[in-house]
Amino acid sequence: MRQVVLTNMDAARHYLLRRSQAFTHDAPLTAAAFSPDGSRLITADYAGRSRLWDVASGSLLAEHELRTDGVHAVSISATGTTMIAAVTDRTLVVQSLPAGNQPELTIPLADDENVTCAAFSPDGQIVGVGSDAARSSKARFWRVSDGWLLAEFEHARAVSQIAFQPQGSAVVTVSGDGRARVLDLTAARLIREIRPETSRIQRIAFTPDGKRTLVGDSQGAVSCWDTAGGRRLFDLARDSGSVTAIACASDGQTVAAVWDTGAVQTWSMEHRRPSCEHLRIDRYTRILAFRPGTREMLIAAEPHSATLRVLPDTSRLWSWLEPRRVTSIAFSHSGKLAVTGSVAGNARLRDAVTGTAVGKALSHRGPVERVAFRPDDAVVLTVGGDGMVRLWKATDGEPHGKPLDHQGDPGDSVSVEDAAFSPDGRFVLTGDNRGTVRVWDCDGGGLVRSLGDFDGEVRSICVDRDMRVIAGFGPPDQSVRAWELGSGKLLWTAQHRGGVRMVAASPDGRLVLSASNDHTARFWDATSGEQVGRELSHRGEVFVAAFSPDGRLAVTGGYDAAVRLWEVPSGRPYGEPMRHDGVVMAVAFSADGRRLLTGSADRSARLWDVATCLPLAPPFEHLGS
Repeated sequence: MRQVVLTNMDAARHYLLRRSQAFTHDAPLTAAAFSPDGSRLITADYAGRSRLWDVASGSLLAEHELRTDGVHAVSISATGTTMIAAVTDRTLVVQSLPAGNQPELTIPLADDENVTCAAFSPDGQIVGVGSDAARSSKARFWRVSDGWLLAEFEHARAVSQIAFQPQGSAVVTVSGDGRARVLDLTAARLIREIRPETSRIQRIAFTPDGKRTLVGDSQGAVSCWDTAGGRRLFDLARDSGSVTAIACASDGQTVAAVWDTGAVQTWSMEHRRPSCEHLRIDRYTRILAFRPGTREMLIAAEPHSATLRVLPDTSRLWSWLEPRRVTSIAFSHSGKLAVTGSVAGNARLRDAVTGTAVGKALSHRGPVERVAFRPDDAVVLTVGGDGMVRLWKATDGEPHGKPLDHQGDPGDSVSVEDAAFSPDGRFVLTGDNRGTVRVWDCDGGGLVRSLGDFDGEVRSICVDRDMRVIAGFGPPDQSVRAWELGSGKLLWTAQHRGGVRMVAASPDGRLVLSASNDHTARFWDATSGEQVGRELSHRGEVFVAAFSPDGRLAVTGGYDAAVRLWEVPSGRPYGEPMRHDGVVMAVAFSADGRRLLTGSADRSARLWDVATCLPLAPPFEHLGS
């Protein structure tokens, strides 16, 4: 039994990384921080300008400008006190906002001393400053209220990051020697070093409880360490390049990192796998943070702007699918409903977000192998291994008309290979393993006509926008045929040298695309049946084919484990082949045509960027093909 997953990616848009707000400056950004409740955001830039924002609306609440060589750190405490740390005239200035007449703290710097980083404690009461000078590199910590120097730690190389433990008194510093040092401010002593064996630490972040430290290194690895014991617990992910930023969400389970290649990834700590699609930016950044209490991630994807992006809640991501039992899935065009078919002989209507069952089970006497929604989403079609096609009301799962029965005499073994609605929703088209194409009345369930019996099973069927029925046949017929739906008149026949696996109609109705066992896919003129453009060649049988939503590109995949894009109608290759480790069995474009989802016998689904043909995420693993 063929297992097919039909995915409407537009309906799954709520599970993609969505852009929410943008916070812009006139100069490159240097720092950003949320208030503890996530309602406010402060950002700062190289020109010395700090801006306070309302996060929900994206509106600017206040602005402060300080003559400075750059703002190094910003903070908003639980009481709403906003602090900035900046360098001006060889002096480190700590200023509260809105600015009073006098700074909170001023610290003179040596003539050769450069401030390399700064950070505030979670309550805003302590400021830590890393510096580099000809004679020494230091991390120093002052009490903001009175300027008391709490502790000073020498480092062999420049200090590149300071991070305060959220729940505790420890501080971690990262320096140019590739080590992270865990420091006790109360006792002014070094607790321990965190030092990978073969790489250098670039950035670190704490989990919200402070018990674990996330480490990003020079070899592109992100690992999790026990803060108290200094033990490396596990590796979370790896990418090319060096890690430049890392952050952990307030749930303690979602981690994000940025590499100097511009790659941005998020993972689930619990499952140790990607939690959503990957993001790629044109530059690397050190500004990365999660909004407290939410699944929103702030990242400076552009030099002068930080954007807030909403991460999907993958804990609810179709958890209702039983991977060993579900054979097919389809989303309604509105994205509100889904229907799943299973080997147990029933299908279920479900809320597409929560997975809650809607109405009663849609029952067959055999496995449900195909499911589909009518264009108006009012009716659901299910194809069973019992040779029946059944229609159901999408509101409550009650039958819609009588079953569409392909069985002939008792004892006949007829299986429906494919089924489709007409664009106007008035008809259902079915094709079976006996080579018969039938047209049915959708509302009454009656047979309107048969479109002939041919020597080969009907592998694929579709209806184009001009109401032409297109069907692809297996051996020995090995043809693509087109009929006029209204009259049943055969319009044309086109021949392959091997069985036809799939047919698809272009969005404008001008072309038909077919995939065949003869190692080719081909374009046909939908009116005349003449071949258009060159053959789309693979190094093996071509199993799947589809048009992009705008009809400018086509995609094919098959036995050679390659997914290929082609220009329409010339058939010229577009970009480089996208590779799987097994036969390609399914392809689908996103609604905007910018992403491509592919499924393979290598037990993975993969998401690709259409413009570059590069992967957007690691493979999504499945239990079966």
